[in-house]
Amino acid sequence: MAVEVVERESGELVLRFRGEFSAQDARDIHRAMAGARRAGTVTLDFGRVQRFEDFAVALVAPYLVATGGRRVRVVGLGQHQRRILEYFGVPGTALGDDDQPLAHA
Repeated sequence: MAVEVVERESGELVLRFRGEFSAQDARDIHRAMAGARRAGTVTLDFGRVQRFEDFAVALVAPYLVATGGRRVRVVGLGQHQRRILEYFGVPGTALGDDDQPLAHA
């Protein structure tokens, strides 16, 4: 798994993933979010991930539920991954309205 971390001037932290999403990658999300405490918004962009481990998606859910006051947005997921997160309590409003990755600005 490769991840690109972008901290925008607006204070938004964007994590862009590609490749295969595993349990270790889910733990890395937690570390990245904890390390960027100043970020007001965190966006997780999964638009370039070719394969997801269901367990890894489930591991991300607690990080998305307990955001520490930050706004968290998730884009680029398939319907199956979105459903897994919703089963674990992630509000649908955090899961973006489309399945498209963010434009690289």
